[in-house]
Amino acid sequence: MSASSIRHNCVKEPTKNSACRKALIIGLHSQDGYHLCRLLLRKGYTVWGTVKDVSSHRETRILTDSITLMELDLFDTESIKSVLLKTGRTLTPNEQLEIYCLAAVSQVAKGVTDPVQSANANALGPIRLLTNIVDLELTERVRCFFAASSEIFGRDPVNSPQNEDTPCLPTSPYGMAKAFMMRQVQFYREYYGIFACSGILYNHESEVRAPSFVTRKVTLTASAISKGLMGCLEIGDLAAERDWGHADDFVKGMWLMLQSDTAEEYLFCTGKLHTVRELVEIAFSTVGIQLRWQGTGIDEVGIDDATNEVRVRVNPMFYTPEEGKYRELTKVKPNAKIVGDYTKASKNLGWHQTYDFEDTIKSMALNDRSLHDEEILQKLNLLNDERSNGSDTCLSRDISTSHVQSPLKPFEPGRRLKEVLSQESDYVYIIAEIGINHDGCLQTALRLIDAAKDAGVDAVKFQKRHLPSIYNESTIDDPNSQEWNIEYLIETLKVTELSETDFGTIQAHCNRLQLDLIITPFDEISADFVHSRSVVAFKNASCNMLNFKLIDSMVEKRLPVLISTGMWTDEEIKTAVTYLNAKDVQYSLMLSNSTYPCPYEDISLSYLKNLSEYVPVVGYSGHERGIFIPVAAVAMGARIIEKHITFDKSKSGLDHKASMEPDEWREMVRQIRILETSMGKYKTANQAELLARQSFCLSPYAKRDFKQGEVLTENDFVWRAPGKGLYQHEISEYMGKPVVLEIKSGDCLSKSHFHTNTLGIAEWSIPNYSKMWGVKCRFHDFLDYSVLSAPVVEFHCSQKDIYDSTTGICSATSQLVVHAPEIVDMMLVDICSQDERQKTLSLNILQDTITKTIELSRQFPGKPKLVVPFGGMQLDPARDEETVRKDLLRRAVSSFAALKYDPDEIEILPENLPPKPWYLGGEWNQYGFMTADDMIQFCQHFDLKMTFDICHAQLYCKSCDEDLVDYTRRVRPFVSHLHISDATGIGGEGVQIHEGEIDFEGVFTELKDCRCSWVTEVWAGHTDNGQGVYKSMLELQKYQHLL
Repeated sequence: MSASSIRHNCVKEPTKNSACRKALIIGLHSQDGYHLCRLLLRKGYTVWGTVKDVSSHRETRILTDSITLMELDLFDTESIKSVLLKTGRTLTPNEQLEIYCLAAVSQVAKGVTDPVQSANANALGPIRLLTNIVDLELTERVRCFFAASSEIFGRDPVNSPQNEDTPCLPTSPYGMAKAFMMRQVQFYREYYGIFACSGILYNHESEVRAPSFVTRKVTLTASAISKGLMGCLEIGDLAAERDWGHADDFVKGMWLMLQSDTAEEYLFCTGKLHTVRELVEIAFSTVGIQLRWQGTGIDEVGIDDATNEVRVRVNPMFYTPEEGKYRELTKVKPNAKIVGDYTKASKNLGWHQTYDFEDTIKSMALNDRSLHDEEILQKLNLLNDERSNGSDTCLSRDISTSHVQSPLKPFEPGRRLKEVLSQESDYVYIIAEIGINHDGCLQTALRLIDAAKDAGVDAVKFQKRHLPSIYNESTIDDPNSQEWNIEYLIETLKVTELSETDFGTIQAHCNRLQLDLIITPFDEISADFVHSRSVVAFKNASCNMLNFKLIDSMVEKRLPVLISTGMWTDEEIKTAVTYLNAKDVQYSLMLSNSTYPCPYEDISLSYLKNLSEYVPVVGYSGHERGIFIPVAAVAMGARIIEKHITFDKSKSGLDHKASMEPDEWREMVRQIRILETSMGKYKTANQAELLARQSFCLSPYAKRDFKQGEVLTENDFVWRAPGKGLYQHEISEYMGKPVVLEIKSGDCLSKSHFHTNTLGIAEWSIPNYSKMWGVKCRFHDFLDYSVLSAPVVEFHCSQKDIYDSTTGICSATSQLVVHAPEIVDMMLVDICSQDERQKTLSLNILQDTITKTIELSRQFPGKPKLVVPFGGMQLDPARDEETVRKDLLRRAVSSFAALKYDPDEIEILPENLPPKPWYLGGEWNQYGFMTADDMIQFCQHFDLKMTFDICHAQLYCKSCDEDLVDYTRRVRPFVSHLHISDATGIGGEGVQIHEGEIDFEGVFTELKDCRCSWVTEVWAGHTDNGQGVYKSMLELQKYQHLL
């Protein structure tokens, strides 16, 4: 392959203080677009990125507040022209625009199934771009990179390894399109003088590779198997070899090509071949599964050494289309190897690879192992959807992706209901009664299920009838012969009965949405059918409360039964209870009134107390208008709530007028969940109250100095605030007792001054921890803790601390960690705020804190760390938490980019925050910097590590029913510093170690190999001469081998 070139004036890499350069990335949403964008932003570029449709673009990897997002379709000349005009207008006379054309139909197999689209996108699209550059007279104002592929060399290259001079002999439509594109780039370079060049890219991967490529599919599947989400990976040719690199290295090569004096082609590769078998082995080993191979050819399997289960199978169905429908493994392969030689790039550009194959696959597997279970399955299902739509998911020749065998979502139908009925939980189980409000239309039924899921319910309920088993034949045949109410009822029931096939669809839809399915049978035949639909419980309608034959039919199926009590008196309800108590059945009684809609005065809500005397768990099935009564029922002890759902209460029909529409449903569920959290049985003091106690209550302050052994008298102290020590109801216990620690005049008297087992800080015996442990203090009490010579000291700073002198604050042994202020000018530090003044003040105090930390670090060894709680809180609960969370993250990214610092001088560590933080004397709602996804995405975007507050993470996980160990596993690659304390509920933070709910063994096991520093952060641990801190250090001793 001959390589023509053209010489241009070299654009040198700018220094930090030079003007920003400008770049346009065409194909921002791709893996390479992501990595290139990060590279350019780090180098100070102004970046434009294009996608086909901005409105539908899902920003899963690039936070586009840092760039300008534009629409561009390479099939549309006007679209190309518009983007070039907009970006070209921004150029000053001496500026050039770097254009990186990465958009393509990038899968070889897609070119086989749709060669016209492959040619249009991969060959003609770049030509349209180059033509518009010429037409708009931008030839001297741009430098263009185009992504070519090793596919241009074909299945049997002339020489191996291949280089820039190897002839193009493509054998796939994709390779042919790329070869044509490369020749056209050379033509435009020679004929029009455009600085345009092509990079011949071999396979390159990363953690953001699409699941449709074999490397990512293998790492995703291995992670899913390790989590028990699926059983086996099915794959094509295990012996196939490829030259696999890392995307970070390759985009660096793209950038270097446009910094060169000469526009010419370069080839980027690793020069090393690895088999698919090696890929699979590394991925599985990284997630803890050691494979041994057994069999040969298509009978070869990979077996889990620990369990003897088959984890990998060969499936010839997954060979790529160009090899024929099936290709036997025994077929002779080409002699030539598809492997590159990057000598030219190394010599001319100074390019080299920084990632080896094993590191690349390990990092991908660890990343995928850290994902939520649902996210893993979502990505795998996305790939299966592509395959079902006729798109193959192969990377290139000889290699297929895997196939998910029996994917299992971690959903246990009926678990919540069982916990409620067994009184293992005070959770309120909420059922959306669809009933017959679908009006006999399956699509309406499915839409109502979706609306119920969106509202946050636990289950949906339907009704099933076999009319001949309920009504006499003449009534069914001639409803008009009956009274009007019977006539209307029969006609309605006839048209609203769903088929058995419909119920199968409904069941599958509920499973996909992870919703429990409950069906009310009105007869024995229907009860048998309902049982076949895998329902989690039977609902018994009020009319059948005393239908013992039907009840027996339900009871024998060994499922819970929820029994409505409408239309019956107390004595009749007692009769039903007596009958049910003689049966071996788990049941609940549901207070109900069978009037649709029910007058409020007929509800008899207080009767819930009577029902609770008959059965341990009671519920409420309401038919009144509005949401207030069900919420009140929860306050009175109902643990199961049922209401009807509809899209239109004005519709004709039996139940619509007694139903709630989706907006009402969302609000009712929200209010019930809020009420749930307020139903505590014991009075405790929360953190805000403890802060208020300190602020407003009085404690004794010494009026003179005390030596050890001196006795306290009433004349030795005065009562003052803040109340950080003893309180007035406690002081009598210590009157006349000698003090065990020296007290200075003005000191607050605490219990530690009198307890004989109290140790001074200098007397502490800290366990020999393996990680860098530390203490947390303020500047004013640093000297007290400096006697420990801790490997780490963390200063929690106020606004005033940042501007006061820190003379004397120094250490030759302790690494410096600074915790940024959380309050500035009586406002919360919040870089996500929409209040411009608050955001500006927040950024200013953080910038000053960075400066202060760097200055202070000169008195400490090593690079300092700065712990930053970036904000993202609000007083009022959000209606759409996901939207709010994403918006806060976008604003945080935009704001953080304004901070100036050198990462070689300071390590900035965003801190994960709790769901219900205590600020300025009250509870707030946190939405930013809380989820693992947000922390990972923010850290990845700015190449940061994080402060992992274990307590905060536990509180978040508790609030969202997530697993703390799984959360830890996901954020582990980003952790640089730990805050350690225990937690209770969703708001109890800073609890002493082992006095809360955290599984420390599980968390620390996940962090065992993590290189990080840590401090304990126990509430008020620094008071009483630091006794809480010391106790926490001793409590952690049992994890000494992990910490």
